Amino acid sequence: MSIILGSLAHHRQMQVEITAYCEASEQCRHSGPLELERLIAVFGPDFVIPHSYRYFIGHLVCSKCRARQASITITPPRAELPKFPMRTVW
Repeated sequence: MSIILGSLAHHRQMQVEITAYCEASEQCRHSGPLELERLIAVFGPDFVIPHSYRYFIGHLVCSKCRARQASITITPPRAELPKFPMRTVW
């Protein structure tokens, strides 16, 4: 399953970060991570954001300017980089 198309419960399990961005004005431009536990409490664990994107975005309110014009990004967890032995090349 694609991370972007996953349910909120899947996002929580995969430790995905959802960030909201205020699009109301150039003066605000506030952004911040959304709490998955709170989203699950409001929308339910089976809610899939892309299927109801406008509905989801319509519920977001900027905590700085109180506007309801937002966009989001869904960021997958950062994979741990493989650990290679250090080699010095002369």
